[in-house]
Amino acid sequence: MLIQLLKNSFSLILAGIVDKIAFIVFIAVLARRLTTAEFGSLNLMFAMIAIGGLLSNFGIDYVVIREIAKDKSKARSIFTSAAVATLLFSIVAWPLTVFIASQMNYPEIVVTFLSYGGCALLITGIGQTASAVLKAFERMEVFAFINLIRSLVILVLGLLSLTLCDNLMIIMIVLLIIEMSTAAIIGLLVHRRFAAFSFPVDWRLIFSVVKMAFPFALLMSLGFFIHKIDLLLMGWLASIDDVAQYGAASKFTEFLSVFSAGLVGAIYPAISSRINSRNDAGWTLFNDSVSIFAILGFGAAFSLTVLAEPVILFIFGKVYLPATMAVVILAWSFLFTVLSGPAGTLILAAGKRLYLLVFASVILVGINIVLNMILIKRYTYNGAALAVILTSFMGFIIRMILVNSHFGRFPLIFVNTWRPFLAGFVMMIALYLMRDCNLFFLIFTGFILYMVILSLLGEFKEERYMPLRLKILQLIGKGTKQN
Repeated sequence: MLIQLLKNSFSLILAGIVDKIAFIVFIAVLARRLTTAEFGSLNLMFAMIAIGGLLSNFGIDYVVIREIAKDKSKARSIFTSAAVATLLFSIVAWPLTVFIASQMNYPEIVVTFLSYGGCALLITGIGQTASAVLKAFERMEVFAFINLIRSLVILVLGLLSLTLCDNLMIIMIVLLIIEMSTAAIIGLLVHRRFAAFSFPVDWRLIFSVVKMAFPFALLMSLGFFIHKIDLLLMGWLASIDDVAQYGAASKFTEFLSVFSAGLVGAIYPAISSRINSRNDAGWTLFNDSVSIFAILGFGAAFSLTVLAEPVILFIFGKVYLPATMAVVILAWSFLFTVLSGPAGTLILAAGKRLYLLVFASVILVGINIVLNMILIKRYTYNGAALAVILTSFMGFIIRMILVNSHFGRFPLIFVNTWRPFLAGFVMMIALYLMRDCNLFFLIFTGFILYMVILSLLGEFKEERYMPLRLKILQLIGKGTKQN
């Protein structure tokens, strides 16, 4: 099972890395070409489009993955019903995003862009549902390949449009056209190869899908507001220049989220199709997942503690150096978010404690809003980052309690995380001592050192890595025989 999970994770992560690298390169060029006010408006546009995507999807993709993973013979009917439901929600989401932006008194260019560009939600929503079908069939490599091509097209056409004109509106329209084209291609592929869209639609099944999606929609909405309300409130409570600083800082954790999203995307269908409620296989898979997630979380947090300033300087320039502390704080909040990933995935797959998680998330959103209202006014973008880390930590504690109620035993957090913690700490000290060296040398050296220390501490000798070790030995053996 680990080999399949790693294969699926690798496909999603590779596509995500290429996507985020292309995006960061494009954003870095934009940040240096635009004023801080324009860059702040750009971040608000992205945030509002994300809200539109959330509203149009309504958690339906999770239902699609779970139900098709359980019984692939239902793929056709579920995809048809889910696509129709997504289209209906998209029709509502478009004007709603415009209304929200206007009520928050966002810059006029943001409201104008949403008024016209929001129509893209009608197509991208269905594309997201079609992508869920690919994930349910565990064909992550197909999804990854399409998104890899999309990322390269965005980079090339985005830079070309930036070269030909400095009009922010035109640049955003070009990006939306690419997104709509990608969604249409994925939808057509799923229709032809996996789950053909069929008429007439079953309105009872559509209602059933929406009903099943409701708790997912609540969780997604609450999770979005926990992680995005800071930027939205920054646009309301602080200057547009402060929004630009925080937008630059948040790009690093957005990039890191590619890795955690890839892992979650691979684990969710595996748990949904193979794991029962309380068995030992589920407990083992959960703890193994925490260990793997911890390697990512501690590595990112410790490295960015030292490298935040040179990374900002390299990507965004001196104008955005004030955001250094916010980057460090957000890196440690990312750690708690990552460690919470397997717990959230387990609860979503099991389904029995969804409403407890929803209730806890409602409380967290309320706390997050209050913290942001207080801290943004006092510390601007650093205050927003502090609100994120406090909320992420509380969310982590709540999820561990829910896991305990699910399995009847508390997660082995120390057992699963002590090696990544110790390896990350040693790596951080080494990076600090070498801080005057070239940035790329530091990143490469830090990664190698981190992996070596993990290996010396015996991390990769654990039973969970046995299938991977055997696979590597098989590949080495084949290579030796061929030679």
